[in-house]
Amino acid sequence: MIKVKNLTKYFWENKVLDNVSFEIKPWEICGFIWENWAWKSTTMRVLSTLILDYEWEVFINWKELSKNIFSSRQIIGFMPDQYWLYDDMTLWDYLDFFRISYWFKSDITKIEKVLKKVSLEDKINDKIWNLSRWMTQRICLARALVTEPKILILDEPASWLDPKLRIELKKLLLDLKKKGITVFVSSHILNELAEYCDTIIFIEWWKIKKSWNISELSKNKKNNNKIIQIKSSDFKKIEKILKENNIKFSEIEHQNNLEEIYLDVMK
Repeated sequence: MIKVKNLTKYFWENKVLDNVSFEIKPWEICGFIWENWAWKSTTMRVLSTLILDYEWEVFINWKELSKNIFSSRQIIGFMPDQYWLYDDMTLWDYLDFFRISYWFKSDITKIEKVLKKVSLEDKINDKIWNLSRWMTQRICLARALVTEPKILILDEPASWLDPKLRIELKKLLLDLKKKGITVFVSSHILNELAEYCDTIIFIEWWKIKKSWNISELSKNKKNNNKIIQIKSSDFKKIEKILKENNIKFSEIEHQNNLEEIYLDVMK
């Protein structure tokens, strides 16, 4: 459903994406983990057709994106990490405006269904300026869903949400997957993504660092592997201690900004 091949992007003379390649299968939830300044939002904006001046190939629904921009936009729902709303509109007016903008007919029933999915059905006639921060975030998610997309691209949809609402978001995404929607979602919380994603991609220094298949990770756990997390600012010291004690580890992921080391340690 989504295929990115050697995606490269420059801002002026600065390369911000360097030969990024990955593939997301149909009806899959794919998580996107990034390091600071890894330009993950740029990647998602390319996929959602908001950035068009890039190099090499991107395919959406098995069609080359650059040659099928209009048709791609009709099957993509995008929720950015930063967004602006028309505060003087009601929820009904706002969502109806976006349906019409994407050449869909005005349909009160479908708008009500979308608002019910994001738990805002009782706010349909409320002005946006009168709603709370978490509600406006749900409005943005509703906007991404109101055009009945086949592909949903969500840039940090769980930010500003409390634990209860994060659980509701997880249920919603799993429900959308069952209905045949492909989801590409970013977050900086790996454990949260692992609860509902089929695959997870980690991007570091403008490149894809690693891609995990969640089912494969689960099999590794059953084969007497265990995942432990060690927090330290001294990466070399941790590695030295493990080797001195003959503790075998298959991989180390070091995130400097978080000062955390993730180890896949063999029993």
